[in-house]
Amino acid sequence: MTDTVYPRGMPLTLAAGPGCPLPRPTPASPGPGRPLRHGGIPGGVTGSAQDRRAAALSLVAIGHFIPDEDDPYGIVRRFLAALPSGSYLVLSHGTADGDPAMEELANAYQSRGMPFQNRSQAEVERFFHGLELADPGVVRGHRWRPDGTAVGLTDQEVSVYAGVARKP
Repeated sequence: MTDTVYPRGMPLTLAAGPGCPLPRPTPASPGPGRPLRHGGIPGGVTGSAQDRRAAALSLVAIGHFIPDEDDPYGIVRRFLAALPSGSYLVLSHGTADGDPAMEELANAYQSRGMPFQNRSQAEVERFFHGLELADPGVVRGHRWRPDGTAVGLTDQEVSVYAGVARKP
């Protein structure tokens, strides 16, 4: 049995499809990623790592809202350091690999005062450094299946990398 730790105050999803206006950050809703960039370790993670059960840290569709200047890799390392051995990192991240429209999306967010940074597959793989990646590794989201199959979509249609890894 594992617990799932969601950073307090994080929106779990953000709709930004065609015809859907992108939100603007306000003091009450500072925009996606801000609590991670400025909030430290989630309030639900307390005590020493050795005293707790394994947990699943779910950072799904969040990392691209944390620009390099806010040290996204350091943020993930701090979260993982607070979790005991046997915990998992579940992460997905936007990419412009093969999809120039994702750079347009990044520009749209940035023009509204919200950070957005696409990352390559190699950059997303860095989030899993030192962890035991589950098969099939860091792949396009629609390919993240135990058997590695993808049904009905091409890599160019899925601008997200995803991976799951266990903390040794």
